[in-house]
Amino acid sequence: MKVILDYLKQQAINQRFDRLLKQVCGVMVMLSRLMMLFSLFPVLMAQVAWAEMETEQSSPHQTIPNIPRLNQFDQPATTVDEWVTQLTQFSNTQVRNVFLTPTVGGVNVILESGQPLPTPLTSVVGNAFIAEFANTELHLAEGEFQAANPTKGIALVSVTSLPNNRVRVAITGVDTPPTVNLSLESQGLVLAITPKTEIVTTDEDAIEIL
Repeated sequence: MKVILDYLKQQAINQRFDRLLKQVCGVMVMLSRLMMLFSLFPVLMAQVAWAEMETEQSSPHQTIPNIPRLNQFDQPATTVDEWVTQLTQFSNTQVRNVFLTPTVGGVNVILESGQPLPTPLTSVVGNAFIAEFANTELHLAEGEFQAANPTKGIALVSVTSLPNNRVRVAITGVDTPPTVNLSLESQGLVLAITPKTEIVTTDEDAIEIL
């Protein structure tokens, strides 16, 4: 009987010890969480202080930027004609800048498009060298480009838009059409212009055949 009583007492002590151990563990977990919160407190305070400083330094008359409305965005095509128009705009190459750079023998005409331009159809009309680009649009702030007498022997350089999404480059020589070398680049095209000099023969240079 005594052995049974001793066993029961030991079991009760063990149970009380287990409960005490669980309580101690719970307290330790709470203390660790509190320590974590206290360690984050300075960081939170610093962020609050930084936000207040930025608010104070900002202009009191600062306005919120306008948020674009839905109707300000490009609307999707709703008809076949609109779809074809949008598809054409995406497929055409756009010339966004035209400028001249002088060279030793003449001048370069540079067309910037951000992508390679299609190979042009070239021809000579009178004293003018003509290059026409298909599937190309001219998007310049001034509309079209013209430069009179850019170098000796060249009367005019013009870049204009044509119907059916075409762009024409015309380089007119003073006396004769110039020599033009085209170089397709990754960001556009370069036309290297070299004026031709007209050879004039006089009576003194003529050879008389008897």
